[in-house]
Amino acid sequence: MKIINLTRSKTTFVDDSDYVRLSEFKWFAVKNKHLFYAARSGYINGKKRTVYMHRQILGIINLKLV
Repeated sequence: MKIINLTRSKTTFVDDSDYVRLSEFKWFAVKNKHLFYAARSGYINGKKRTVYMHRQILGIINLKLV
């Protein structure tokens, strides 16, 4: 397990096999009610969108990398 630092003094743990790919981006913490999610900005169909880390790990997004 490796640690990726987020904004708001938060961190997240990721598997070693995902770390290299995920560490290429600057991740931030997004609060949704009482939970925090790891996210980054990305382009989907030419529009700037929020890309959540768990969706990127699962490969369920289609985006142009920034």
